[in-house]
Amino acid sequence: MERIKQALDKARAEREGASTAADKPAPSAHAQAAAEGRAAAAAESEIQYSQTRVTQLDQAILRNNKVIYGDTDRSGLTAYKMLRTQVLQRMVARDWNALAISSPTAGDGKTLTAINLAISLARELHHTVLL
Repeated sequence: MERIKQALDKARAEREGASTAADKPAPSAHAQAAAEGRAAAAAESEIQYSQTRVTQLDQAILRNNKVIYGDTDRSGLTAYKMLRTQVLQRMVARDWNALAISSPTAGDGKTLTAINLAISLARELHHTVLL
């Protein structure tokens, strides 16, 4: 990794040395202001990672709402494992990386299915899930 960083630094230095002020026309005041504004916006929008927040969930609420959790909950686990396998097979066959869950009416279980399927998919070692 250090060798890659050194190579990038060397290339950057060579690029800066090759393009001197004489090679480029002077930018206008408007272009300079725009560039400074973009740089300031980029500096403000950088994500500063500090710590992952951990939330404790009430397992009784999860169980009552039929959300699969932990290794001890077996109710519905087999059905979602089968669904996960079928979904993954179809997604791989079609080279998809996103999935939508929908239904024609309210109360059909879209949210529950999305949550449990996401949990089941996240348990796979080679898959990540964003719900």
